[in-house]
Amino acid sequence: MTIKPHSILILGGTSFVGRHLTEAALAQGHHITLFNRGQSNPELFAGVERLTGDRETDLSALAQAVEQARRWDAVIDVTGYIPRTVRASAALLAKATDHFTYISTISVYADHKTANFDETYPLGTLSAEVLAQVQSKSDITGENYGPLKALCEHEVQQVFGTQALIIRPDLLIGRTVWPKEAQYWHLADPKTTPNSLMPATLPRGRCIGWFPVPPASTTQLAQIMR
Repeated sequence: MTIKPHSILILGGTSFVGRHLTEAALAQGHHITLFNRGQSNPELFAGVERLTGDRETDLSALAQAVEQARRWDAVIDVTGYIPRTVRASAALLAKATDHFTYISTISVYADHKTANFDETYPLGTLSAEVLAQVQSKSDITGENYGPLKALCEHEVQQVFGTQALIIRPDLLIGRTVWPKEAQYWHLADPKTTPNSLMPATLPRGRCIGWFPVPPASTTQLAQIMR
């Protein structure tokens, strides 16, 4: 099947999930622009257009591109953690794209006490006082991470409405993605389940399922962007 090339702007794109999205998009022939600080794996993706800046302090490269009437078929935000910075970049790009994908997290939900809930389940919240204390990524904790991402989702939806796609993945593990939480996991028997991981026995002695490596989420999202 022939895939029509699209122009895609990725905010981030050289580490964690963003790296895999960039690889998948390039492999499918899409035209990629990366906006990042140029600090994580700068040797990757030679020849790809890069806009250098810092979404917390310097969006001038993006602003200049928009002023020059640059447009992209889609934008993917994989580095948005603080509501005000997500709002600033989304608002800046409102006239530069018709589709905005925001990579959120399953941690946005208020709790996980109910089985089989859907995306309408209540989200975590933060008081205005706590939110005001979050000035940079260094202020993000395990307690405020999920509610912050929920607020970031809201900012994207306020700007793009139905043109926004929100992805809420669980823990992602893959070829170059091995977060600290993976210490609770171990390899499955490759003879019975190739290329898989199985969670180690949980405190209550239950197993929560099998997960492919690399995570299918990256490939699925790349297909969504066709």
